[in-house]
Amino acid sequence: MTLGISRLYCRIAIHIGRALVKLLLGFPLWSGKRRRHEIARWSAQALGIFGIATGTIGRPPQLPVLFVANHVSWLDILVILSHFDVVFVAKEEVRRWPVLGFIVARVGTVFVARRRSRQIPSQVSACAQKLVCGTSVCVFPEGTSSDGSDVLPFRSSLLQAAMDAGVAVQPLAISYRHPDGSRATEAAFTGDMSLIGSFRLLARHRSIAAQLQILPLILSAFGTRATIAQCAESSLRRALRVSGYDPPGPQQPQAADGVAHNPHISTVPVDEITTPAGSVAASSHSPDNSSHDTIEDLDITHAPGNRNRSQPRPVGNPENPLPARPGPAPHQPPVPGTAD
Repeated sequence: MTLGISRLYCRIAIHIGRALVKLLLGFPLWSGKRRRHEIARWSAQALGIFGIATGTIGRPPQLPVLFVANHVSWLDILVILSHFDVVFVAKEEVRRWPVLGFIVARVGTVFVARRRSRQIPSQVSACAQKLVCGTSVCVFPEGTSSDGSDVLPFRSSLLQAAMDAGVAVQPLAISYRHPDGSRATEAAFTGDMSLIGSFRLLARHRSIAAQLQILPLILSAFGTRATIAQCAESSLRRALRVSGYDPPGPQQPQAADGVAHNPHISTVPVDEITTPAGSVAASSHSPDNSSHDTIEDLDITHAPGNRNRSQPRPVGNPENPLPARPGPAPHQPPVPGTAD
């Protein structure tokens, strides 16, 4: 085990060294597209060092958006960067970390001072400016990490950036699983755990899968900051509770669009857009899709004409007062021996 840990540390050091070389020599010369490709590639390779595979459920949104995600571990950043072009909001202390602080700052991270409420307007402005310029931003509204079994109460201050920039809010549910479907608690980075301690724990479990669920978009123009936070929080909580009952099984099947879909999780395409005011706009749906309906948690009544289209009204059901719409009679073949 000691030899394995030593090799792991060597691989991490080499990987960080390569990042420093690229940031110092390559970044000033590369195009934006090349930079995004290198960041995604480096993040995926870093996860590979710990034997962590990643996958997504749902359709990626049209950027830019403000991503909001539950926070389980420092791994969350690598998982999201391996799939999305995004910059993060991090606590100010991260900037002072040796080596890693330089890397995080170089890729465009927005740093915030948690205990300085007077700086919140400038922090919101910095995030909104990124969004206006076409760069997606990711925040962890819980303000700290958890073991991944539930979602902590959201802080809504940075969600103001989405409203100021006029972009949608995209909830992301992050979970870590073993091959048998059980939750990988060793991926959590909580309490007084050190980074080295997290490395050691992950080294003992080399078959963890990180899963990103892309939940319905939330239109920031149709609610207050508080209702948007509540809408996103309840959507994430529901997604994590549903995914907690995944039975063990083979690898997720690949759909025609190349996105992995878990048959045990009811997801809604990203082209269904949830508004905090309670209306849902959809361009195309499958009748079987059950939406992550944030309206129930907000206890908001649907206005006439704003019925959730992801749950079509049954037709011809005896319990439904509306009868089935009559249609053309099916063709009946002539009975032999009868006259026309």
